[in-house]
Amino acid sequence: MEGQGRSEARMGPMASWGVRTNRGGMAGIGANSRARQFSAVLALSFLTAMALMVVNVAASMAGPPPGNWSLTFDEEFNSAGLNTSMWTPGWQRNEVSEISERCVSPQFVSQPGDGYLHLSVQQTLPCGPRGLQETGAAVESNHGDGVAGHVGYSYSYGYVEWRVYLPGQANTGCPSGGCIGNWPALWTLPESHSSEIDVMEGLEKGLACYHFLPPFTGNEQHGACLANSYVGWHTFGADWEPSGVTYYYDGTAVGAEQSSGNSPSPEYLVMDVLPSRTTAPKLLNQAVLVDYVHVYQQLPIVTTGAATGKQPLQATLNGTVNPNGTPLSNCHFDYGTSTSYGSSAPCSGPESGERATVSLTPGTTYHFRIVATNSSGPAYGNDETFTTPGPVDAVTGAATSVQEEQATLNGTVNPRGYDAKYHFQYGTSTSYTSSTSEGDAGAGSSPEPENATITGLQP
Repeated sequence: MEGQGRSEARMGPMASWGVRTNRGGMAGIGANSRARQFSAVLALSFLTAMALMVVNVAASMAGPPPGNWSLTFDEEFNSAGLNTSMWTPGWQRNEVSEISERCVSPQFVSQPGDGYLHLSVQQTLPCGPRGLQETGAAVESNHGDGVAGHVGYSYSYGYVEWRVYLPGQANTGCPSGGCIGNWPALWTLPESHSSEIDVMEGLEKGLACYHFLPPFTGNEQHGACLANSYVGWHTFGADWEPSGVTYYYDGTAVGAEQSSGNSPSPEYLVMDVLPSRTTAPKLLNQAVLVDYVHVYQQLPIVTTGAATGKQPLQATLNGTVNPNGTPLSNCHFDYGTSTSYGSSAPCSGPESGERATVSLTPGTTYHFRIVATNSSGPAYGNDETFTTPGPVDAVTGAATSVQEEQATLNGTVNPRGYDAKYHFQYGTSTSYTSSTSEGDAGAGSSPEPENATITGLQP
């Protein structure tokens, strides 16, 4: 294991198998959610050294801030060997970061099967335009990097969270707990590299810093470096919304940078550790350990309303949709005679008042709900019910005033609250052959007598 036998001042990666609480697991040697297996002999042999070297290992999964979230990306690094369909080691396959001019090499990226991604800085022959003698490590999920078989991952708006072990050491001027070593960074950016969200990068004498580079006036970078020490195990998250970005360290909001209307262009994930360009400590051969990467995205907020315009053969279904920061890909109403529904109709109208008018059967009870979908998945509204009125009630009465060539036809009509029209059919058989002109039965809710006089009959 990397870091074995190093002095406590190095704060080496041995803390990764020391006393830690991971996602609610018990604190103890090897006790965490993944139940990493180490022999008791090995654990006991290093117990004393571990007690000196463990730093802030109790930080557990923090999770997103309150909201209607869906976990859309979950990388746990459990397997042995990097998933190269998701991640590409190196920086865009180049040996030198085109942004920092620091050297990177895939050989310093490893995933040995202990549940962590390992990234380290090591001493090498002079590299790059500046002749640097240290080389770092990087992985990225850019699907457009041109690597065969690399599918990658990117997202538009949402909450990204890393749980990471950061090596560091105590120096004069460091916060209590020590300065972060080298130049580790957890960040996202679009394929065009036109913007950047730095969730955490170790800068300014080994402090943890966050930055946001959207289309601010002058394209300047906004952010801050925190005075606290973030050496050891910590979670670092960023909630990226159309209004800006809020940063969360160990589940606590530490800052926000607002930029209303910032671009929703999908951003991919980058994790790296590079030779320091500041006064941060140089810590060679000590790995940054990444426990997991999670991305959550907001589902739409939907509410099913009451049905309106109920008639024997149709009704209007109503609901509201709040896209919740992510564009909708679909909106529809499910409806049917049970909660299995079976039929659907597309939404029409503004999101604040979506509706759909559907054809139905008279005198029937229906269930319905509104459903809205974005890139995170579908969100389902509450189930609502209504019953369509029965059909207009018509009763034929006896004919009156019957004469040789004319008669009066009689009946009653109950409009049941709807604007009802009526006519009489008549003839010398039940096939009928004639009908009277249409009459207006009104829109009452009780039976009303109606009649029509017909002429031209045969004696």
